[in-house]
Amino acid sequence: MKLEVSGTKKDFKDNITINELLVIEEVESPEYVTVQVNGDFVDHKDFNNVLKDGDVIEFVYFMGGGAYAFN
Repeated sequence: MKLEVSGTKKDFKDNITINELLVIEEVESPEYVTVQVNGDFVDHKDFNNVLKDGDVIEFVYFMGGGAYAFN
């Protein structure tokens, strides 16, 4: 089946899950990644859901910031 992953169309086996995709795509720190499928955020508890042909997947990392005070 065809999926668009982070802007690139690729072929994958049928019935692939988000968890399997994270491994195949060698996503760093998968425990911290947020996944969007077709623009909708997916809860980590649903990462075993099967993706469908034509789905668009994005891996999103939220980064915290901070302030630096000059003395």
